[in-house]
Amino acid sequence: MSRNDSDSPRARERGAAIAYFAFLMAALVGVGGFAIDGGRLWSQRRLLVSATDAAALAGAAAASELSTACTEAYNYLLANATAVASQTCTPKRVHRAGIIEVSATQEVDYLFASVLGLDQGIARSTSAASWFDRPLPEARPFVICEKATPDLITWLNSPDSDSFTMRLYISSEHAVAQCSADGSAPGNWGTVNFDNGSNSLDKMRDWVENGWSEGVYTSSSNLSCVVEPFGCYPGDPGNISPSLSTVMEAFEGLTEPVPIILYSSAESGGSNLQFRFSKVALGTLSGYKLNGANAQRYLEFTFEPELLQDGDPPDFTAICGNTIAECETAG
Repeated sequence: MSRNDSDSPRARERGAAIAYFAFLMAALVGVGGFAIDGGRLWSQRRLLVSATDAAALAGAAAASELSTACTEAYNYLLANATAVASQTCTPKRVHRAGIIEVSATQEVDYLFASVLGLDQGIARSTSAASWFDRPLPEARPFVICEKATPDLITWLNSPDSDSFTMRLYISSEHAVAQCSADGSAPGNWGTVNFDNGSNSLDKMRDWVENGWSEGVYTSSSNLSCVVEPFGCYPGDPGNISPSLSTVMEAFEGLTEPVPIILYSSAESGGSNLQFRFSKVALGTLSGYKLNGANAQRYLEFTFEPELLQDGDPPDFTAICGNTIAECETAG
């Protein structure tokens, strides 16, 4: 009687070993494939992190205009990660600082995992950067409307051309509509309460004589101060007490120019008046008259041929985390 070797226990064991080896090899190839494709995904994410970091820093550096911050961020992102599938940019202003968050995703084709039905992986990265604006110390508590006179507007369009002298009267007949909220800045200028505290002559005397030590911040925003408070400061109408004559005399006697603030808008009026600081010039008080009829009372400033600050350029930028919340915590 003949014997079928394929039915022998040894043959069955050999067949089982081959099947087990094939299964094991498939598993090893799968694991190896996942390791290789996972490494490619990790490597691509590291490149994407570098790209979003660069984009966030570029956006923070362009933060003088929020409308252009994201444009600059996208330019850097696409320059460093050309195959980005999606991206978002979220700029946020808070008083005296700003934060921008850039997120991106990128598709990564798998080489081996596709045999298991996995064709692609998604690399994701989010980077947040913060910026802090340059303060300008020793500003005096007088704010001048940048639209006060046609000559001032002309000078501001080319402030490096020459020095410029302007006289600001207290009388409301000189008021320009764009400079005043409810008629609260009749001479197209006003005084500012830097520390948001109660008004007092003692504080005004100190600020006129020595300037505001903590610095001021400007903003190029066209939004209401309620919506965007950065660069907005509480103020008083265009008037000044004759009792400040002594410190005004000392201010006029300064030979070195100091920061002179200009504002782009005045809101609310009365005790709720808010000025949005837009520019800072360098100048001196070249004359004043605080007594007599309002029509004869004035302040006169001479500006140097330059602007110290126009808008709100960032002075410092840093990657501070992966989310806006982390940046706020760090700040």
